[in-house]
Amino acid sequence: MISGSIPFEIGQLSRLQRLDISSNNMVGEIPREVSRLSYLFYLNMSNNHLSGTIPAEFGNLASLQFLDLSSNNLSGTIPAQIENCLKLSMVMLSRNNQTGVIPFQLGNLNLHDVLDLSDNLFTGEIPTQLSKLTELQKLNLSHNELVGGIPSSFQLMRSLTSIDLSYNFLDGPIPQNNIFQKAPIEWFIHNKGLCGEVHGLPPCAPSSWGSRDKKIMHRLKVIICVIIPTASLLFLLFLIAAIILPYCKRKKHTATETAEAVNGGIFIIWNFNGKEAYKEIIEATENFDDKYRIGVGGYGTVYVATVSSGETFAVKKIQKIEDQASEQAFRNEIQALTQIRHRNIVRLYGFCSTNQFNFLAYEYMERGSLGAILRLLSYDSSHWSMLAGTHGYMAPELAYIMRVTEGCDVYSFGVVALEVMHGIHPGDLINGLSSSILVKDILDPRLPFYIDDQVAVNQVLAVILGAMKCIDTNPQSRPTMQQVIQSLSSPKLPTITSSLSFHALTIGHLMDIQTS
Repeated sequence: MISGSIPFEIGQLSRLQRLDISSNNMVGEIPREVSRLSYLFYLNMSNNHLSGTIPAEFGNLASLQFLDLSSNNLSGTIPAQIENCLKLSMVMLSRNNQTGVIPFQLGNLNLHDVLDLSDNLFTGEIPTQLSKLTELQKLNLSHNELVGGIPSSFQLMRSLTSIDLSYNFLDGPIPQNNIFQKAPIEWFIHNKGLCGEVHGLPPCAPSSWGSRDKKIMHRLKVIICVIIPTASLLFLLFLIAAIILPYCKRKKHTATETAEAVNGGIFIIWNFNGKEAYKEIIEATENFDDKYRIGVGGYGTVYVATVSSGETFAVKKIQKIEDQASEQAFRNEIQALTQIRHRNIVRLYGFCSTNQFNFLAYEYMERGSLGAILRLLSYDSSHWSMLAGTHGYMAPELAYIMRVTEGCDVYSFGVVALEVMHGIHPGDLINGLSSSILVKDILDPRLPFYIDDQVAVNQVLAVILGAMKCIDTNPQSRPTMQQVIQSLSSPKLPTITSSLSFHALTIGHLMDIQTS
């Protein structure tokens, strides 16, 4: 009589091999985190009130042998990824509300015992690929809305001891092998027009199989006469487009590049005087003297530079190394930031590449607040390629509603903020967050601030506290982005008392200070 939903924390039971919660009152969706149980070989959630779809991530359960989700309220289609569960011997999904066609990928499994898809809303024809299940003993597709005929290749399924195709809309002859011809009529009743050597079914007309073969040959002729000429024409058009489009893009790109000047300054996106820009940067920063440095991140160092025209930029210098991946990351960052226009995102004014360094020149954020520097240091291609709907940055509820909301964006921002503070993606850190974790263990040791600098400490704590609120598992408890920006712009954490040193400060202490 267990009720409630299945907690997503179940995915943390990394050594679990057998999970049986059948015959209870469980509700809600099956958490995708179940797919993390790489040792799981037995999974039984039958006879509950579970809803939603079967997670596509079930394809990651490489050790799974027994799967029973029958007698629930599951909907949607069977995920094709289930074909990756090559050890499956038994699949029972009966008495649900699943729709769509039966995926042909089921025929790629090594099922030996049972495949039961009965009492659902499956449509379309029975996939012929199921005949590859030559070791299968029991097949039940009854009480669905299947149409067409029983594939003749089913006569190769010589291990079958029972097959139930009743209560569908099937027609045509019964396959000619022993198990079918000796089958009881109950396996085929309430269909559209099955025939064959089964007691209770009408005999087939002599030309039934021949007529069927003629239909197949006719379809093949149609495919040959229509598809092949169409494909040839499409290939020809593609070839012409491949020759013409690059030329048109070059002309359009040149026109766009020339028009992307910024207030008559020295920077023009994609097309500016690189030698002059390099000279101006060197002079404005006195060859990158430390007194112009405003931040250091995992991908580069940020300096403030005021050029001769009076314009002030934040310049990120990236040490150039013989690494194709790093060079591609530099190019990706340029491409991403030139396409983004948003009031909360610093704007990229230009770039410069030399034999020793790559430079990116951004809009300079006044007051040099830690939040602004964090945003600048985190603008790398690795972050812009992974937003909210992306694995590792996805809010937990997004996996269920499949729709990006403001709450999902806030969660993703929190992950990015923790990633900047931590130095690497905080995946393991998020999974194991607790009030007893020390704040210092969250910080990247490269982060440049001093414990006796109370302003810097407050800014760091404000970022961590804001990030913690952003990744709250309850979307309703997360702040809005406006609230996050306000907290980063003017952090108001009280001074840590001498009785509690920074090195002993835990997440729980930080939350208590905030609420006191």
